[in-house]
Amino acid sequence: MKSKFKENGKNRILAVIASAVMFCLVVLLIIVTRKTDAVADTSVIINGKEYSQDNKMKILEIVSEDYYDELGPIIGNSSGSVKWDDIVAKATDKKVASNSDVQKNMDVYLQYVNGILLNGTNYNLCLEYKSGNSYNYYTTSNDAIQKAGTLDVDNIKLIFCKKDGNSYIPMTTKNGSKLRDAFSFFVFGDKGMEGFVDLVIKKPSEVTTKDIDDA
Repeated sequence: MKSKFKENGKNRILAVIASAVMFCLVVLLIIVTRKTDAVADTSVIINGKEYSQDNKMKILEIVSEDYYDELGPIIGNSSGSVKWDDIVAKATDKKVASNSDVQKNMDVYLQYVNGILLNGTNYNLCLEYKSGNSYNYYTTSNDAIQKAGTLDVDNIKLIFCKKDGNSYIPMTTKNGSKLRDAFSFFVFGDKGMEGFVDLVIKKPSEVTTKDIDDA
């Protein structure tokens, strides 16, 4: 993870929002009239075209050089972006302690997604923590640490949840697995597109005509 995220993540959030919202509006404009049908557990039909693991929908996202690193929650599979896995990988001995840099960066990430991208919805990106045979869900790592103590990285996952009163219920995909694909969820909701989207992220200076033709 680049240090710029840690230092400037909150200060530059409004600029990041502008870029993120612009992109989301473009994508939503494209698919707002879509007709989505599930034809099987292994494919989804959108506007008459079938998508699957072998035939993914290719989406090209062009991100300004200025905001490329700060858009990690949206472009987490792209080289150069801030990734959740990179944050937790810095945990000493795979343990996340209270007030550590790792814990603070985890919460910056979660707060960005929940406070900005999912604000006003009934959804949250939650930290799932496995303790024994039980799974608990938190919207901040600080809450998890207050409840469970020092966190074991191997027992942490990010899961999309729906708020139900004071509880968070994990959302599931068509095949019953817990929903983890951030981009597919932002664009398609729970329509079963997880794993069926090939997201290509590039800076304006890197975009080729082939990228545009393929998207």
